[in-house]
Amino acid sequence: MYHLARISIQNWGIFSSIDIDVRGSTALVGGSGTGKSTVQDAVQVVMAGADTSNLRLDYGAARGSVRTILGYCLGQSDQTDAGSSLREKCETLLALVFEHDGTREPLTVGIVLSARQEDREEVVISRFIAPAVSFSFADLVERATVNGDSSSWSDIKRALQAKSPAFEDFDSADSYVEGMLQRMFEADQGVDTKRLRKLFKHGLAFSPISDPTRFIREIVLDQDDLDAEWATVPEPHGEDGRGIEEASALLVKIGTRVFDAKRRLTDINARLADHRINGRTYTITSSVFPRFQRIYDLSMKAHERVEGRGATLEVGDLKEAQEQILRLGDVVPHFGPTIDYREILSFDIVITDADGRRTTASGRRTICSSGEALEPFYVILAATLSSTYFRQHLNGPGDGMGFLMLDSPFTRLDASSARTMMKLYRDLKLQTMVTALEDNGTSLPEMFDSVVFVGQPVDVGTA
Repeated sequence: MYHLARISIQNWGIFSSIDIDVRGSTALVGGSGTGKSTVQDAVQVVMAGADTSNLRLDYGAARGSVRTILGYCLGQSDQTDAGSSLREKCETLLALVFEHDGTREPLTVGIVLSARQEDREEVVISRFIAPAVSFSFADLVERATVNGDSSSWSDIKRALQAKSPAFEDFDSADSYVEGMLQRMFEADQGVDTKRLRKLFKHGLAFSPISDPTRFIREIVLDQDDLDAEWATVPEPHGEDGRGIEEASALLVKIGTRVFDAKRRLTDINARLADHRINGRTYTITSSVFPRFQRIYDLSMKAHERVEGRGATLEVGDLKEAQEQILRLGDVVPHFGPTIDYREILSFDIVITDADGRRTTASGRRTICSSGEALEPFYVILAATLSSTYFRQHLNGPGDGMGFLMLDSPFTRLDASSARTMMKLYRDLKLQTMVTALEDNGTSLPEMFDSVVFVGQPVDVGTA
């Protein structure tokens, strides 16, 4: 397993140059405005490959406070005057060093950005991976002092290439994230990078589960709109067979997507089956909305036929499916040229206590700051992320990487819930990083492997 060991930041927010060593689960602690979220967002940008569609920068900031990559590079913040910056132009380097638990082999991944005040957005100069290199600005400063080297990216890149013959540069965020995971995971793991980046973003945007169906749809399952434009045309179908053929093809797609979704939920439930959080267990359940029952039955029949496990669909079945799909426009207000397979199912989270009493997240419908209300979000998110990182079973070989970042709402859990949650994350092989206000710092050392106090006048380290 690879674990994050160091965060290196240059020209990012209030930091000019800093190395932050971490160990295992980590709490970033500090008062308001000290740079906790600045560090966390630097990690987020590197993990996402600077793909802005998968970023939620400083999600916990006050309303009206908008963070951007360009603003971070130039040093714009709530502490600077409106329109002013700490830097007129700069090269920003953000690097993460991961280390393998068994071999101690390092792996550095990073993003290099160019920013100028007159530009509307930053420019990505490099998305890089440097195997067998443990990057740090401290080493750069020492080398510059001895050899007179500069610390521009061109010089840094040459130094990295000299140390790492397998150094790689990537043109896109997708290829970069895929390359990073391929370096850490076995080739047959097949980590879904799009799903991973989505879940990573949601970890920083906590929201209590008031609607389990919406939560499962948006966070656990993948959106996949299926083409149904033909069904919105108010023309008779079927005389030439076209409508029936399209209905058949759509049924197969719906059946495949629903089958995969159910299999995914089964895997998540299996990962949680042996875990109790304050005596409670959590299970995701699904059911079919009555108005979609017949389409569901026909789509599953079509899926089984394609898999070679079911009987051939009769013409009557296809005509019925065609009619059912055509009627969706009358039943579903926003029905249009696409169908989202997730809308066929409703979801809930069953919570079973130590005495066997069962409640559901939808039945409680309470939103508060108590640990019991916060737990479902963090439990299901972690199990979903673990399922994405480790598609094979958790008891397999110790390769790969599991990393999760959470914002300050996590620290509002009561101490018992937080300790139990951290044990769950460790069991799911997730290295966790959480931001916390300084007032909460006194109870954190017993829960986390390292505590980093952000905002110190010197380079910070671990407790």
